[in-house]
Amino acid sequence: MKAWLSPFVIAAGIGAASLLAGCTTNPATGQQSYTAFMSSDEEKRVGAEEHQKVIKEYGGAFNHNGIAAYVTGIGNKLVATSEFAGQPFTFTVLDSEIVNAFALPGGYVYVTRGLLALASSEAELASVLGHEIGHVTGRHTAQRVSQANTANILTGGLAVLAGVLTGSSELGSAVGDIVGTGAAAYVQSFSREQEFEADSLGVRYMTRAGYDPAAAGGFLAKLQAQSELDAKLAGRDPNAGGDMMASHPRTQDRVAKAVTEAAQGEGAKAQAALSKPATEIGREPFLTRISGLPYGADPREGVVRGSSFTLPPQRVRWSAPSGYAVQNGAEAVLIAGQAAKARYDIAKASTPAADAVRAWGQSYGVRGLSRIAVPGGLDAATGVIQAQTSQKQPVLVRLLVIKTDANTAHRFQILGGLQSGAEVDRLAQSLASSFTQLSAAEAAAFKPLRVEIVSAGSEAQTRQQASQMPTPSGTESVRLFEILNGLAPGAMPAPGTKIKLLRS
Repeated sequence: MKAWLSPFVIAAGIGAASLLAGCTTNPATGQQSYTAFMSSDEEKRVGAEEHQKVIKEYGGAFNHNGIAAYVTGIGNKLVATSEFAGQPFTFTVLDSEIVNAFALPGGYVYVTRGLLALASSEAELASVLGHEIGHVTGRHTAQRVSQANTANILTGGLAVLAGVLTGSSELGSAVGDIVGTGAAAYVQSFSREQEFEADSLGVRYMTRAGYDPAAAGGFLAKLQAQSELDAKLAGRDPNAGGDMMASHPRTQDRVAKAVTEAAQGEGAKAQAALSKPATEIGREPFLTRISGLPYGADPREGVVRGSSFTLPPQRVRWSAPSGYAVQNGAEAVLIAGQAAKARYDIAKASTPAADAVRAWGQSYGVRGLSRIAVPGGLDAATGVIQAQTSQKQPVLVRLLVIKTDANTAHRFQILGGLQSGAEVDRLAQSLASSFTQLSAAEAAAFKPLRVEIVSAGSEAQTRQQASQMPTPSGTESVRLFEILNGLAPGAMPAPGTKIKLLRS
């Protein structure tokens, strides 16, 4: 189970001791920026502290065919054109199938292997790295932290993220994970103004480095198409959040405006740099580098398909009701809805399910302990506890344990407000009734996919290859092929063109 760690949940622990002069002139933007609560030294300290946490939450740093050094080389090339050319940056590829990129203060920039699979050239990758470098040089996290602290609006959110239940039990820590997802979403996103500023800075840096700035718009179009496909498969609104488009609210017209401003308004020095030809695409070197790249989730860590979660090693599958989002994490799977949330993990338990529930919630006192029906007649039990958040808000938690063998307990922790008892019960019942065991053949069918780079044949041959391409369950193979290769719906590449296919 791997995770998507909200990248900007890093403000905790930054206190009034870091208060400096309120406004400074940023050399990257030329603007006065309010960063009173986060100095440059504080940015470096926080970034360094959070770096290893990010790597852990994403399942580790990733390297394939020298891709880590390759990404670092492109990133450093961009940094060298920036106003912070002397500042060291750290570029990391994360082992996550989610298409994402983000930056921490102090020069820590991350891209996922999922994003690398979507990109098709060095220029597209440079547009992403440049944008994230722009968040660092624009000091956007420092601005957000300072503004939030000044307005006293972040304290409650950070208290929730720091650990929700009073006490430090395993159950309390886990409930903190569940409740914290809402607050994390608040902290993670930059404003639209900051996103546009990062676009402008990123286009500036990639243009100075010689990359074609049009690649920024091209990659954004692919990102939007992928977001729409993911939303369709999940049965949700593409604008409802949960992906890179939600955390980076950008549009084609804003990127086009950034390209124009980078070419017209930077002063004499920048104009001299921008007058150099900016035509490098780097398609073939990039595609060569990502050939063989793993695509999608690693079945060993569990696979999310819409609202369903499958864990092939354990040979189990369950589904959340419509309207709930399922997110795989490093330690657990989170299930989030409007009225209730839940957390799923696996623990060792040699006792019957009812005893496992009682032991799990013993610090709080389990009420209404009873058996619950699960397909296949598996041993399953549920009970309710009531607890308080650190803000003294009462919460209702239903515990559900399903035993698949003598020593293995699949545990669901379903949480809601005291007025959400009916929805908590409905979610628990839905999870229990959907919990099924897979056959050995069904579990074995979940094989890892890889990106293969080939030369396109005739239109008919390529269309056949696209239609037969193995994909994650439920994905339209031809549409995914079009998105991966930056093609409009219905279009096919010219014969001889290097293209991306998926192979098992």
